[in-house]
Amino acid sequence: MHIRRLGVLAALMSLSSVLLFCQGRSVADSAYALMGSNPAEASRLFRQALAGDPKNVLLHRQLGYLLLSRGESEDALEQFTQADRISPSDTSTLQRAYILVSLGKAEEARSLFREVAISSTPGIREKAGAGLDSLASIPEPPRRWTHLYGATYYDTRWKTLFYQGHFQHGYDLSTDHRWSLYGIASVSGDNKSRGVGLAPLVISDNSFLLAFGVRVKPFTGLMIDVQEGLAFDLLDKGAGRITRGDFRAVAVYGAGIYAPFSHHDNLTFPMAPFADIYASVGYYSRYRNAICYAQGRAGLHAAEVSRTSVDVYARLDLVGDTEGLFYNNLVEIGGGVRITPNVDWGLYLIGEYHRGYYSDVSTTATQERALLYGAAYNSVRLFVVFDRLF
Repeated sequence: MHIRRLGVLAALMSLSSVLLFCQGRSVADSAYALMGSNPAEASRLFRQALAGDPKNVLLHRQLGYLLLSRGESEDALEQFTQADRISPSDTSTLQRAYILVSLGKAEEARSLFREVAISSTPGIREKAGAGLDSLASIPEPPRRWTHLYGATYYDTRWKTLFYQGHFQHGYDLSTDHRWSLYGIASVSGDNKSRGVGLAPLVISDNSFLLAFGVRVKPFTGLMIDVQEGLAFDLLDKGAGRITRGDFRAVAVYGAGIYAPFSHHDNLTFPMAPFADIYASVGYYSRYRNAICYAQGRAGLHAAEVSRTSVDVYARLDLVGDTEGLFYNNLVEIGGGVRITPNVDWGLYLIGEYHRGYYSDVSTTATQERALLYGAAYNSVRLFVVFDRLF
């Protein structure tokens, strides 16, 4: 009896599978039938069919062609990209390149045309060559780049004004900008450090750095820098002004959902949400330390007028290191207001409040220092920041 029940159950499951398969075929067949007379409904049915069979390459491609015929290029590109992820095809790659050209993304299109220019199919090779020829009049982005960064801020926690900045110039080794060489000159300091002291050494480097490095971007959002240089003390830190080697290897990741900016002659209040994350981990030979940092923000793009905008946000910061130094092991919560006087300048005026809590530290010396500052602190920070990539 038990075996008979199992047999009936298996038969029912097989019948159910057949019915689902037939239903899926029916939805897809209906989508094909409506492509000419009702493309909007055909698009909906293709998506419905893909919901039940997401690995169906033909459905992805057909929906892509349908969306392309309706002028929905971005969505069409996504469908051909999905098809290529499931089953790489020179035909789909070529189609993606054409769509990227129509979207004005010449550099991405070039990369795909070059990819299929060595296709085993003569027709695709010919079309890829023609595509590259059509882009010849559009100059490739320059491989040389310059990054200027400067910031000065006052922190009520230390009652000190700080400054830091760098000039970085690089050259991209590959057309996809994934590998770069660069040189950097940077400086940092404050207005109170005088030789050996507790707080000044904790919070400010007071040095000038010259270095060369290699940068790699494995994927969007992730950047890894490995650099070697020399650091020159700007102050006597107890052993005279000395020059030290400075090797560092740092990985940085950043991503976010950002609110759009629109030009308005009149003041408007879009109240559009945004959120971002930033994290870094690195080893610094000069400090004989590895330091980790993570930041998360969420807020509103609150106001804009002309080319000026105002953002408000809450933020969380986490810092840790391998040496157990109390000032590198903490948690901060708070919020801020950022004013962008002109979105084209790269200039920002920022005011933030932080409530900080020291994490457990590993040595008696750092515990004693932490006791001098208490278990928690309040900090108001006022920034002027310039950040531009040329």
